[in-house]
Amino acid sequence: MTLINDMILLESDAKKRELLRELKRLNKAAYLIMMQPGKNFKQKYTELQSTPTWFKAKLLLMEYFAHGETIVVCPICNRDNICNDFILHHDKYVNSELFTPKYVMFVHSKCHSHIHYKKFNKKKKKN
Repeated sequence: MTLINDMILLESDAKKRELLRELKRLNKAAYLIMMQPGKNFKQKYTELQSTPTWFKAKLLLMEYFAHGETIVVCPICNRDNICNDFILHHDKYVNSELFTPKYVMFVHSKCHSHIHYKKFNKKKKKN
């Protein structure tokens, strides 16, 4: 039985490595968009969100975070994605690694609004 479990783990690791390789390729494509001259960050980011690169990366990241399952759980409220109301949230913006799993998470839209509202209010209080 252990041999079968080990084989499943190896297949899972291989799948994750494959996903990470593809995400790395998509990071390069996103980087080219983000480094365009003459536009501010928000303009470039908005443009990126309407590209096939963004949609493919979002699907691959969803698969990566689902761990072989069909659902992803919001790390803020612990609800799953059955409501199909998930947003790709960047915990940290690194132009060359926008689709790197350690910098992103999927959260419900309400949780996403709450995250940004808290950050906005923190900045406001400092000023």
